[in-house]
Amino acid sequence: MSSSIARVASVLFLVSVAVVGCSPKPQVRTQSTNAAGIAAHRTYLIELSETPPPGYAPAKRSKDVLEMARPKVDAELTRKGYVAGTGETDLVVRLSAGVRTVIDEPSGRVAVEGAPADVDEVSTLAVAIVDRKSGENLFSGAAKKEVHRKGIKDSDVAYAVTQILEPVPAASR
Repeated sequence: MSSSIARVASVLFLVSVAVVGCSPKPQVRTQSTNAAGIAAHRTYLIELSETPPPGYAPAKRSKDVLEMARPKVDAELTRKGYVAGTGETDLVVRLSAGVRTVIDEPSGRVAVEGAPADVDEVSTLAVAIVDRKSGENLFSGAAKKEVHRKGIKDSDVAYAVTQILEPVPAASR
């Protein structure tokens, strides 16, 4: 009896480690070629791209992500002192989104027992901030998240936008 309890306890421990190890939040990466240069600008215009980021495909979900992200990007940049504009703005903020199918093949004992592959869909949101006059890409960032049947949550998009734009400095003028 004690050995079966020990086995159950070890399985529960492994399951809990696996669950804790899975990140429920989107994974975010940013790259700044000239973040300080962003602060010298004041106005921006948000553009939604129909072209997904490289390595991703367009999907209906992409449009939903862009529509959720737009007001959040606007709010975050406004909070940092930038002013939304139309036409001749200092900055162009390009948003793009897409999906990619990822197949996780089972390994180890699970593979030997014949478990099927796990097919997941990964969704991404990419943000690029470009100097309108020079065309210089000043900043880019992206967030990706494994998506399940329920789709993308508004809270995931909000988290992604906040984390992507966190390195962008406040407007200095």
